[in-house]
Amino acid sequence: MMHFPSDDSPADDEESWTDALPICQHSGIGSHQNQSYRGDGSRTHYKESEDFFFHFRTDNAQTYLYAIFDGYDGKKVASFAHQRLPAELLLGQLEGHTEDIKVKAILRQAILTVERSYFETIDSVLAERAMLTLNLPEGYDHIGHTPALTHQEEIAQLRALDERLRGGTALMVALLHHQKLYIANVGDSRALLCTRGKDRTLDVVQVSVDHSLRNDDEVLRLEQLGLPTNTFQGEPLFGDSYATRTIGNFSVKGGYREKPELRMASREPVIADPDIIGGLGVKDREGFLVMYTHGFWQALEAATGTNHVDKDIADMVEKEFSQQCTLSSVAQAVVDRVVRMHHGAYMNGGKQKQLKRREDITVIVRNFNFPLGQGFHIYIPPSDMNVRENYPVQTPIFDPSKDLPPGANGVSSTQSTPVPSEHTPTPTSGLDTNTSSEGSDQPFPGAAGDQEQDIEAYTDFTNFKLAIANAKMEDLFIS
Repeated sequence: MMHFPSDDSPADDEESWTDALPICQHSGIGSHQNQSYRGDGSRTHYKESEDFFFHFRTDNAQTYLYAIFDGYDGKKVASFAHQRLPAELLLGQLEGHTEDIKVKAILRQAILTVERSYFETIDSVLAERAMLTLNLPEGYDHIGHTPALTHQEEIAQLRALDERLRGGTALMVALLHHQKLYIANVGDSRALLCTRGKDRTLDVVQVSVDHSLRNDDEVLRLEQLGLPTNTFQGEPLFGDSYATRTIGNFSVKGGYREKPELRMASREPVIADPDIIGGLGVKDREGFLVMYTHGFWQALEAATGTNHVDKDIADMVEKEFSQQCTLSSVAQAVVDRVVRMHHGAYMNGGKQKQLKRREDITVIVRNFNFPLGQGFHIYIPPSDMNVRENYPVQTPIFDPSKDLPPGANGVSSTQSTPVPSEHTPTPTSGLDTNTSSEGSDQPFPGAAGDQEQDIEAYTDFTNFKLAIANAKMEDLFIS
């Protein structure tokens, strides 16, 4: 029996049918929980993480499914969609279908079904809310008015129900089906398809649509509904969300007429209808797909003021491909770099609103024949992080496909992993990397001219390296 989280019990830690789905080995995940900055630069989480993700494949490896759920105003909608979407796409719905128009129709219907199914789970809450509303005077705004003495109980109950109805999620989905790629999104998360051209330069294409007031098409859609969208410039349009399309969020859908700034709309202003791009042939491409939440690109944009944030992100991912030996390392290293840049911008005097705190960040990197580095790496997370809490995907220190890690046969590696913290030294920083005194221009202290007290050869660290390679992963991180 499938388990889907209810409104009252998201059940994030309970067993789920998706636990048995195979994981795609051609992809990696990077993530970091939200942070706010105090005046002295110290950091703290201001809410629990609301992001979810998955990267699955079918048993026959003909279909791969990737998704990021960027929740807001709570995590229950993102949690529900995270459990339900695979059920709408990986239980035979795509079997026998390879035509673009049919695959896109199935993908669109799956997302709309997730939306409808979520509202079905809160039917009882909506019915109770409707009954309470009938007891209030006609036209009474229980949100903006002081409760009258005769309606205090109903007002308190309504506000409690509204709290349960809060929240939604943006959704970014990538479906790779019979070597053709389809991208669907609702909200303001993004996806980039980055391909190496014949001249070896990286061609970067955004294969998603921003559903926000930055998008002229979305502004036009809202204006056609009768909304003066210029009144929303510079502030979140709907609660904590900048998105004009979302999964969930009753207050801007069925309840939009109760909002003074939305009630003039001729119909629901926020919708769950996705934009879908595809199918794109990827069989012979050399490149990668990178998917990321609004919190990721907004943090980079706020920290640097860049006008080409997508290209900057693609360049960072490309660089990490050459320096890391796993896809999880690539994704996490890019996340950590942006986290450091955002905090650094705040510390350098950037006290404006967009730098005082940073949202949850999730990044998925999917590889298409793009070469990874082969160096011997010890990944050191930033010093302010708890590894077990912040790194759900652990990063191995060597390529597990090799019999021995580089350096174990006496050949030292020349590559080193960029340090994710300004104050954390690299593993070799300040150390002599030679494992023997033979050939050294500078003898060890006390050895020069001391013929009567010979010093034994310096310790050979080969066994030490092998011990590291065979150690448990959790022992190779700094907490």
